[in-house]
Amino acid sequence: MRSYLLPFVAGCAAWLSVAAGPAWAAYGPAPKYAVAALPGALRENAHAVVRRHEETLLVKSVGRTVETVRRAVTVLDEAGARWATELVYYSQLNSISYFRGSVYDAEGRLLRQLRPADIHDISLSDGFSLASDARGRVADLSQPSYPYTVEFEYEVVSDNPLFYSTWRPQPVEQLSVEQASFRVLMPTGLALRYQELHLPAGAAQARRAQGSQEVYEWQVHDLAAREEEPDGPSIADVTPAVLTAPTEFEVEGHAGKLTSWADLSRWTYELNAGRDALPPALQARMAALVQGETDERARIRKVYEFLQANTRYVSIQLGLGGWQTFPAASVAANGYGDCKALTNYCKALLGAAGITAHAALVRAGSDEQDIRTDFPSSQFNHVVLCVPLVKSTRPDTVWLECTSQSNPFGYMGGFTGNRHALLLLPQGGRLITTPRYGAAENRRERLADVYLDAQGNATATLRTLRTGLEYDAVASLPSLDLAEQKKHISSRLPLPNFTLTKVALRPTPPARRCPASRKASP
Repeated sequence: MRSYLLPFVAGCAAWLSVAAGPAWAAYGPAPKYAVAALPGALRENAHAVVRRHEETLLVKSVGRTVETVRRAVTVLDEAGARWATELVYYSQLNSISYFRGSVYDAEGRLLRQLRPADIHDISLSDGFSLASDARGRVADLSQPSYPYTVEFEYEVVSDNPLFYSTWRPQPVEQLSVEQASFRVLMPTGLALRYQELHLPAGAAQARRAQGSQEVYEWQVHDLAAREEEPDGPSIADVTPAVLTAPTEFEVEGHAGKLTSWADLSRWTYELNAGRDALPPALQARMAALVQGETDERARIRKVYEFLQANTRYVSIQLGLGGWQTFPAASVAANGYGDCKALTNYCKALLGAAGITAHAALVRAGSDEQDIRTDFPSSQFNHVVLCVPLVKSTRPDTVWLECTSQSNPFGYMGGFTGNRHALLLLPQGGRLITTPRYGAAENRRERLADVYLDAQGNATATLRTLRTGLEYDAVASLPSLDLAEQKKHISSRLPLPNFTLTKVALRPTPPARRCPASRKASP
């Protein structure tokens, strides 16, 4: 009797234990991120809510870092669906160890997990690149009904420790944050440089020793969503962030320090030193090009126009090639190069013409903000050329955008104007400002002659002078054929019915800052 009764009793006990527990235990894991648990304050003005964001930067050495990210976001509506997609970048210097994801319904029940077939490998080439190792893995866990929660986890191993992590737990408007943390683990003896921005009370860095490592940690929680304000400050200027940077680093055997702008300038200069040699015949051609020309600015212009007529921009970004230029002789032979190569080539051409110039790093982009000048770090994405006028009666500088075949001489525009650039000098350079385009320079002057006939038809001649940043609106016109020029202008004239019969572009003297003219007869 006992031999039969004991198994029966044990089986009953097990059955009673299951029956007494939650119903979900028989069907899957416990619910996570239930939307009902969200405080109402975090849902207000929000399209999505960061439920959990854990980011860790492990600095293994001066030459290697490991970044791990785990982020769960509740998507409240269609406008927040961007958070259902995750893109993880990799390249020759960065590899992805793992990439996982899950999606949960409004009650927090697991709907499905990310499968290998759901992850797509894509090129991140900018369209101009002849060669680029920039790639990404992307996954989309979006659902047809709202709300739902997505969770992504990934790890990236980097052999490019020139860039440490930037932590922005609330990077966009109408996104609230329930909890987020950021940890940096440094080997003992290797110092971390960091800058805290807009941190709420209680979120400041906590530091502790952990074995052979120094651990830095920041946390935030219950950050209400910010409304989008037309013409308001950038979200980056009002939300929490922690910027980090190394004091020492090494990229593919090239070691450097980064405690000042001079350190970064010196490392970049040395990486590119000795790559400006030109074929003797080309050196002689440059000397002949400026022979007899006494005006310093005119000499620079002749060389720049030679560059524009004989080269084209092609991006080449492979490993260390993101910072190290192709030799000037290679550009001379092939007629193309990226921003580094064309700037280095123009510098060499000017040198052959007896003119000293300096490459300069800058953060380019019409929508890009200027760098943070008080935190020396690698914040740049472009290279331009700075040419001091040494014979001028007053200090002056010519700036050259070497990647454009149509930019007027000395014009930076909204792409690189009104910001700081880092001069690359052998002893270590400094930050200087690129040309400023203020209210006095940014002008649009239009003269219209309109002739009306008895039937109410009109023939008009419009002459428009654009200076400063106003030129950006027509900067592409010189590189277009006549038919495309007409199409471009017609699409921007606010007239319901007209015919454009003639277009003419006329350069004006340099003092008027690179304008363009239009002539139309609607």
